Amino acid sequence: MSQQTKEAIILAALHIFAEQGFEAASLRDIAEKAHITHGTLRHYFGSKAGVWQAVVEFVLQRFAGALQPHIQQATQRQEDLLETIKRSIRSFLLVFAHHPEMAQLMLHEGMQGGARFDYFIDRFEQIDNTMLPLFMQAQQLGYLRQFDSQTFLLYLLTTGAAPFGLRALSLRFIGKDILADEQTQQHIDRVLATLFC
Repeated sequence: MSQQTKEAIILAALHIFAEQGFEAASLRDIAEKAHITHGTLRHYFGSKAGVWQAVVEFVLQRFAGALQPHIQQATQRQEDLLETIKRSIRSFLLVFAHHPEMAQLMLHEGMQGGARFDYFIDRFEQIDNTMLPLFMQAQQLGYLRQFDSQTFLLYLLTTGAAPFGLRALSLRFIGKDILADEQTQQHIDRVLATLFC
């Protein structure tokens, strides 16, 4: 299976899991959206749970790719550390803005809890570990002291990321599409201004 085909399947699955939730989603719907056969999907991923886990791994890779440059910069250049921390938070939230299905997937699983939710959060805490050095450096500068690393991640997921997954709710309150670039940037600016006031 080519990497391009694999990514097409994962993106199709991410969209369907986010829209319908795990229980309502079907492998046939995912295969149809990815323009492959149901048998091909089963051959490579085995089960719906296998596809779902591949989606979670894909999400983690996206986050790691977005955050890594900022983490490297923070360890190499101390003089603009606060701006590096802000850029890392912006990058974290932009991944959700560019893939709002990720927030929807998190919201679906977070409503019920259970084994999938535990798997998702356990894997997602790797992001928390990646951001931990920046979080600790921000606290050394006198910022974010109202949080520990877990409550900071919760804040970013709920206040920062969830509005991208709740597009209709966001539209109702701000009157504009939060996924439009200008609105995305304004939302992230508000989050940063609240954190670093």
